[in-house]
Amino acid sequence: MKLKTVDESKAGEWKAVKKGRISIGGSGTTMLPAGTVLGNRYEILCVLTGEGRTLIYTARDINSGQLCSVKVLADCNEGVYKRFQREANIVSKLDHPGICRLLDCRLNQRTNPFIVMEHVIGQDLESYLTRVGPQPPEWAIPVFLQICDALSAAHGASVVHRNVKPSTVMLTGDIRKPLTKLLDFGLAKPFQEENSQVMELTEAGVAVGTLLYLSPEQCKGKAADARSDIFALGCLMYRTFTGKNAFQARNLPELIRKHSEKPQKISKANPNMQMSEKLEQIVFRCLDRNPGNRFQSMQELRRALAGDVPTRSRRPAVVATIVVFAIACVAAVAVFVMQKPPGS
Repeated sequence: MKLKTVDESKAGEWKAVKKGRISIGGSGTTMLPAGTVLGNRYEILCVLTGEGRTLIYTARDINSGQLCSVKVLADCNEGVYKRFQREANIVSKLDHPGICRLLDCRLNQRTNPFIVMEHVIGQDLESYLTRVGPQPPEWAIPVFLQICDALSAAHGASVVHRNVKPSTVMLTGDIRKPLTKLLDFGLAKPFQEENSQVMELTEAGVAVGTLLYLSPEQCKGKAADARSDIFALGCLMYRTFTGKNAFQARNLPELIRKHSEKPQKISKANPNMQMSEKLEQIVFRCLDRNPGNRFQSMQELRRALAGDVPTRSRRPAVVATIVVFAIACVAAVAVFVMQKPPGS
């Protein structure tokens, strides 16, 4: 079977992996060949992506014939396995249409423990923004509202995502009015758990791209809560509107220094972006380095965003109203002239 990838730019890399020339994620992870059957049920079709010590495949459920996504853990140590196990436990408790569903879990296997997720057809927000560029409020806000709903459901289950970024948001359906699915709860934690040192994140294989969405409190090793996800969503919104990162840094110390500075205004970062001052204030409130100054819940943020949803039809509606009024006036004058007695 021919190897397929979602990101065609990585096709050469995956072929090199298949030939054994390189490894995934720098950890010696071995890619499973197409046709491999996991748990006597899931047939591997192609690889989707790889990060750290995990690989995600498109697979076919032999029993139902349905496609699914299988996240496989390989070359793991005890710490990595515990994080993988925690991800499965957390996702199994989440039931929301905006969160990718867990379908099956096989953690007791001696080799290649895996979890099975619903197969989501679409593209992630990062890929879309890279290809298309910054998006206007009328497209972006409905997307943000759906992300708020998904994260609100997670927070309602006492779970903080800790890895919100464009690549963990999948866009499905009509790209003009996409539906979203929140992915990757690999770094999620229950609220009640104590936060470990921030180095745990790098041990879990988080790339520099994730670093740019870390909240100031996470960078300092403090406990993350719902407001940390709100900060990350603020970074995502800034990236969507400007095409740039709110805080650009190459490493953790540099990012901590950047958090003491305010990002460039959206109107300056992207002069072509037209948005209300209120919407820009919403984004910057999310990006406040002090958690107490941010929105305190996803519901609160959602209400603020919903109150500033622009519509494409506002100007046409005004024009239509004026035209209808003008026609009515002309018709009234015509009726008056026709009813006027001759010679008067």
